[in-house]
Amino acid sequence: KTTPFCRISLHNLVKRDYTVRHAQASDLNTLYDLEQQCWPKELRTPNSQIKARLKQYPLGQWVLEKDQQVLGVIYSQRIDSADQLDHCQASNVHQLHQADGEIVQLLAINIHPQAQNLDLGNQLLEFMLQRCSLITGIQQIVGVTLCKNYHAQGDISFADYIQQQGAHQDPILAFHQAHGAHIVKALADYRPKDKANQGYGVLVSYDIHNREPQQQIVELADSTATTTKEKATINKQISCYIFGNNLTAIECGRYLHESGILIQGIISQSPPFLQWSEEN
Repeated sequence: KTTPFCRISLHNLVKRDYTVRHAQASDLNTLYDLEQQCWPKELRTPNSQIKARLKQYPLGQWVLEKDQQVLGVIYSQRIDSADQLDHCQASNVHQLHQADGEIVQLLAINIHPQAQNLDLGNQLLEFMLQRCSLITGIQQIVGVTLCKNYHAQGDISFADYIQQQGAHQDPILAFHQAHGAHIVKALADYRPKDKANQGYGVLVSYDIHNREPQQQIVELADSTATTTKEKATINKQISCYIFGNNLTAIECGRYLHESGILIQGIISQSPPFLQWSEEN
């Protein structure tokens, strides 16, 4: 045990209309199809590597199933150090897996295109982050993501582009930050065939024991409030009414989200697929 004994705990459980379970060999054909649906040909993970993930680290591969249909998958592995990612490419990163590694590397999230409007990628990632925070020995979660809107022929360097915030921030990076990730740095030549990103990957890191999701607080005020100040005031009143006055804005946003009250958040900016792939 690493935490003090607790006699009372407070939980807020919300029933979902889907299940999340470990991926199985019987899912492989569906997983192969998801890979083709979600990735351009030059960036797809080979079927053999997808199969190897399930065999090498079965506890780290999860599928999301709704109405007896697999609509999404999240892949992961364990590694010893994030610094190792500086010296490998997506095509061989699987060689870093260590069964007792202290860091979980998220490899990809694939959500079926027909289910993109169901917020499943957002929820599957949050499930994985919370699960990993409960695994003894895991200290950190990392991923090597890509950018959706970077233009290689533009005037801004890739290193500067990934540090942009607000309206100029790339939607995939915003997606990670909404869950509490830090944008660490660009990794040169991580995906050589990703011409749109000049071969770069973007290292993102989650401190899972001190994570502060930055989900936007519920925007129920849209139909009545006309200014940002009015919306902020109404959101604060909603949060204080439900949770009291002792929560920060971030905490209110998180608890509203977990209570099923968050109806508009950063996921609305998310791309058709959300992933940290190992593809070339």
